[in-house]
Amino acid sequence: MALLTASRAARVVGRARLDFEFVQDPRAYKGKKIVPLPALMRLMVTGFGSGRMVLRSIEDISADMPSATRKPLGIPCRVSDTPLWQILKRTNPAGFRETLFQSLRRDLDSKAIANDLFPGGVVAYDGKGAGSEWGEAPNDQCRTRTAGGEAYWDIFALRACLVSSSAAPVIDQELIPNKKGEPTTFPKMFERDVGRFPRLFRYVTGDAGLPSGSNAQLVIDRGKLYLWQIKGNFGVLYPLALELLKNSPILASTTDRYQGKEVRREIRRVAFPDNAAFPGATQLIGVRQIRTNEDGTQECEDRIYISSIPWRELSPKRLLLLVRLHWRIENGANWTADVILEEDSRRPCNKGFGPNVVSWLLVLTYNLIAVFRAHLPKKDRLPQRWERVREVFYQALLGTAAQERRQPATEV
Repeated sequence: MALLTASRAARVVGRARLDFEFVQDPRAYKGKKIVPLPALMRLMVTGFGSGRMVLRSIEDISADMPSATRKPLGIPCRVSDTPLWQILKRTNPAGFRETLFQSLRRDLDSKAIANDLFPGGVVAYDGKGAGSEWGEAPNDQCRTRTAGGEAYWDIFALRACLVSSSAAPVIDQELIPNKKGEPTTFPKMFERDVGRFPRLFRYVTGDAGLPSGSNAQLVIDRGKLYLWQIKGNFGVLYPLALELLKNSPILASTTDRYQGKEVRREIRRVAFPDNAAFPGATQLIGVRQIRTNEDGTQECEDRIYISSIPWRELSPKRLLLLVRLHWRIENGANWTADVILEEDSRRPCNKGFGPNVVSWLLVLTYNLIAVFRAHLPKKDRLPQRWERVREVFYQALLGTAAQERRQPATEV
């Protein structure tokens, strides 16, 4: 079955027509004829999605695009890499979140994004590094550090991902500056996400850096349920959970293969003890992962979770699925950003607002190609490889010209 069809190519171009109306153009027009800011941003998103992470290569894409692609994207002509670098450096990142929200709303309304993996919806929150560089921070939203007596900066974000969707789109991010962390960043971000998408998700998951009594109370007050990992930083609760779960029976398990090794996961749970205190907590959950190596040796890892989910709402098997869904933000969204989009290693612009703007553009890029991938035919019952997805995405951007004679104009 061909991955690229005329209708699929047309949808790629249509979805790439992102609205950047809330992003302010830093340039002074003064009667000059310049490429509009939204067109430049769309060009970079489609370039990144095609695997072109260097601005010079994106310049080449602007030259290769046929009119059937350029016209809906608002790109009038070939665009040099110099204005792309300048616009990254000078554009204030305020307004990109609204672009993200608008694109999500469009995809939700069209059913391109749906909670097809877990009814009710699950949003996972996790911190994500987005690159670092020696020297002073280019702006105050980057964190300044020192190593070996030398200054360096990095950019770090708390991201939210709809892991209950096959596409696993990022629905929000908050850049974390100096002297702030994930627990203190979460409340503002969570309130915003619930306000914008009140019925999109019921369950909230997070790693050990996120849970606190105040955050738990906030989730409960907004009518949601949490499942959070805890570690040794919970000095009383963590050892208590280990002791209670140690002799409890295995309630459900799964066995599959990962990177050629057999992986077994077992889940246990106990009611939250009366002599402990944590807002809304109903149960403690233990998940043991046993990996069998080729030589027969085994590696075990235990993870402990605290949850406000009512005891009878989810079976142990569904709880295990919920735990595994959380890992999709790490193994899916974050891995793709680092390995496929090279977020942590390649930065097209390190000056001014460049790192912040690139971070937002890569979130938009990831969502664009992740939704595209989710609707492509599977190979051996698995999603298409990311390299193949980007190849087909690039073909779609260039292939609409060959198909425009065979399609009504309204379909382009």
